[in-house]
Amino acid sequence: MTDRPRRWLRVLTPVASLAVVAVLVVAGRDRFVDAIGNLTGVRWRWVLAAAVAEAVSMGALARQQARLLRAGGGHAPLNQVVATTYAGNTISVGLPVAGPAAGTLYTFRRLRELGNEPALVSWVLTVSGVFSTVSFAVVIAVGCVLVGSPAGVVGALLAGVVAVVPSVVLLLALRSPAAQERVVGWVVPVVGWVAARVRRLDGPRAQSAVSGLVRQLGSQRLGRRDAAVVAGWSLVNWLADAACLALALVAVDVPVPWTGILIAWAAGAGAATLGLTPGGIGVVETALTAALVGVTVPLPDAVSAVLVYRFISLWLVFAVGAVLLALPRRGPHSRPRPRSPAAAPGEPDGRTPPPP
Repeated sequence: MTDRPRRWLRVLTPVASLAVVAVLVVAGRDRFVDAIGNLTGVRWRWVLAAAVAEAVSMGALARQQARLLRAGGGHAPLNQVVATTYAGNTISVGLPVAGPAAGTLYTFRRLRELGNEPALVSWVLTVSGVFSTVSFAVVIAVGCVLVGSPAGVVGALLAGVVAVVPSVVLLLALRSPAAQERVVGWVVPVVGWVAARVRRLDGPRAQSAVSGLVRQLGSQRLGRRDAAVVAGWSLVNWLADAACLALALVAVDVPVPWTGILIAWAAGAGAATLGLTPGGIGVVETALTAALVGVTVPLPDAVSAVLVYRFISLWLVFAVGAVLLALPRRGPHSRPRPRSPAAAPGEPDGRTPPPP
């Protein structure tokens, strides 16, 4: 696909998604009016409980990454990692198309500013993504068990495994010095070729940085205890977000469909990962509402619950991150320092990937 069709696709996708939402609202306007009316009687103590659940979810993600940083010998003050998690999320959902990449880059740079080597931060974000993907698949599999779908269990677990295989294979392969040399032999010439065509890129320095990065990635290890803790936090991250949805249903005085709540939540979470609109606006609401209706929640009640859930999980979390972005950065290495030998090319002081 050429650049022009791709640009049009990026513009038309969010417009089409919002148009679908508008059509649904107009077609079912009476029910949507009922849904808005339901919010006048919302039970605020349960809204607060849902907000606490979402805070637990975000905190679990931060603790997951902090544990990985410490496991690799890095520096991970929890308050700074939590702030980085919120701010990175705000960037990720606030920018169209490039949001997830920009959010990951921000997280990379902030964790570097805390005094961590680029190889360690890259390893942390990659491994964190692997754990998040696998735990998401496990939660979906549990949801399929609850609704009595053995095929769904197998499909969810297989999809999770397939999604993480490339990252896991690469990280395991890099433990071998011979594999490291082969990767360096493949990558360094490519970096040199790119450097020769980018005026501001120092070719020898970039090649040296990439070579050092590959070798440092191969030296990272994760013990069983650390892996168990990271897996636990990863599950808490997803389950607490699902709890936020369940509490949103309680807040609008709707019985929680316990056997189907995880599958309904997964429909919304999966739609959010598509990145079709900033924050999945329109796409997530549509998918989540349809999924809740599919597990016996009446449409007006489903819309009301989704509005509460998205207000907390999207807009409230976004606002917290925006405030943290506006505050002055603080950290043990907030002042400029010499570039590390393995600093990523083009980065001033020495910073990712993530959820596949």
